[in-house]
Amino acid sequence: MHFGMGAVYGLMQCRTMADYKALSLNMMHASLEITDRIYVHMRNKDVSDRIHSFTAQANLEPGTDLIAFLESLSIDDKREALIFLVKILVK
Repeated sequence: MHFGMGAVYGLMQCRTMADYKALSLNMMHASLEITDRIYVHMRNKDVSDRIHSFTAQANLEPGTDLIAFLESLSIDDKREALIFLVKILVK
């Protein structure tokens, strides 16, 4: 499998920021921004389908697992997660 195709497949399997960061580090990228800039070129329908699957499962209030996870992140990881989410929302 071509490395780029493997990276995109890996990105599609990520469910958490920890998964995303692990994949990025595995590709020897210095930051998530590099991974995002190079590999995250999902088709609009793929993005729409993924976002719909999040909202279909979500409660109006964040669950305790999500809150605990977010609280466990370093300030730098929280900043990267926020940047990642903003990029998705503005597309």
